[in-house]
Amino acid sequence: ASVAPTQRMPSNFARSFGIGFVLLGLMAFINGGEKLAAVDRQADSFRAQLSHLPVGKKVFVAFSDPQITTDFNLHAAGLAVIDRNAYVPNLFTNTSWVNVTEDMIDLHLPQGHPIIADELPWLIEQPVKASRNGFWSAGYAADWPNRWDYLLYFKRASQPGLSDLPVCEVSATPTIIIYKIGACD
Repeated sequence: ASVAPTQRMPSNFARSFGIGFVLLGLMAFINGGEKLAAVDRQADSFRAQLSHLPVGKKVFVAFSDPQITTDFNLHAAGLAVIDRNAYVPNLFTNTSWVNVTEDMIDLHLPQGHPIIADELPWLIEQPVKASRNGFWSAGYAADWPNRWDYLLYFKRASQPGLSDLPVCEVSATPTIIIYKIGACD
């Protein structure tokens, strides 16, 4: 068998190429839409969990294990509740456009530094370290029970919640638990 160019080949090729390009673009659009829908569902889940928290509270974030950090599209390890229907996921990150007040500098942290649940007991005992550069501190998680108001905990549905820590469960879904830091009232 051999292939020989004909007069019809260029027009057939152009039509096939055009159809293939349109189909590829459509598949990319559908894939992107599905990924955005997943992000929206997660954001709605976060908002639903955080909406009952008092305005101005600081919410610390921890994960049950390192692999789970990739399952949630939350890039910051600290949140600020600023409105009943909103939260600012990057208020405490070094990418924030919000000026950091002096009393908040040590809570300011680098983006993408997840805290794993196994670290929580150890971090309680760590001394607070001041920020060296005035923008973020690697010690933002040290002495966390005295520096944060709530703990937002991400886990797999099959995993248990936190125990033996100074926290009190406020609300929960199978994969997200909010704890008030301190004793239960």
